[in-house]
Amino acid sequence: MAKSDAKDAPAKTEENPVKSEPTTEYTYILDDETLERLLTPDGKISFEQIGKLIGQNWKKVDPVRLAKYTEMAKQDRRRYKQEMDAFNLRHHARELRKQ
Repeated sequence: MAKSDAKDAPAKTEENPVKSEPTTEYTYILDDETLERLLTPDGKISFEQIGKLIGQNWKKVDPVRLAKYTEMAKQDRRRYKQEMDAFNLRHHARELRKQ
């Protein structure tokens, strides 16, 4: 499943109350990584360096830690599916009323 660009992702609004995508294990781990740990002693790091370091950390993730984030991602996918099902049902009902 390809992710769309953030600028193309629909915003969570009253009309569309669903987040654009469920959160993945990678995103949870990325959020868990602190930028401070990645910074050099002078406080500077390039975007390319950040990507490389995060990639290296992702490859070395402890299976126990990964299992925690995998479970969180599964729960978020269930939430996303429930919200999308509810949204699609409301949207379909609204379209039927318009006819």
